[in-house]
Amino acid sequence: MDYNQTELRRETLFKDAVLSAAEGKSMALIADAQQKSGEEIGKAKAACEAASYDVIAKTLAHDTEREHSALIQEGRRALLQHRTQLVEDMFAEVEGRLAEFTAGKGYEKWLLAKLSTHNADLAALPEGAALIVTVRPDDADFEKAIKKALPGCTVQTDRAIRLGGLKLAAGRLLFDDTLDAALVAEKQAFYEGGHLE
Repeated sequence: MDYNQTELRRETLFKDAVLSAAEGKSMALIADAQQKSGEEIGKAKAACEAASYDVIAKTLAHDTEREHSALIQEGRRALLQHRTQLVEDMFAEVEGRLAEFTAGKGYEKWLLAKLSTHNADLAALPEGAALIVTVRPDDADFEKAIKKALPGCTVQTDRAIRLGGLKLAAGRLLFDDTLDAALVAEKQAFYEGGHLE
């Protein structure tokens, strides 16, 4: 099983766990509100035998409905906050794993492979077009290998690239193969696809 499939499986399990926790919390809130409603109605019946039961029941029902709605809103807010923290923790762990990857032996090979994925696009450029490869400062040691893989290119560093990867610019053509951009895209996709209602 490759890394992407494992991460997809972990993401699916994570989404299922968050949705299950949200459903359980909602059911507990509803049960609690119903219990409180029953208790309040029981107290009202006992205290006001002579009073108009219908008026009291309607008032209590209205108050209970408002309280129930407030509890549900509070529960949703708490669940959203908890889910956000879980997602942030998960993506912090992913960042840690990316840091391990970029410190490993296979990272340079992966970086150079990213350049070769754009060979067809670069072949269509006019001869002598300026090619600029931008990497994070920690990857400046790969300049020689990058220039060998892409003769005639200029290699520069950018502190905005924190995690690794590279950007390739050739005129108006720009490829962003940074791990930073990939992580942002994955986080956005996760928030859009795994939302709680």
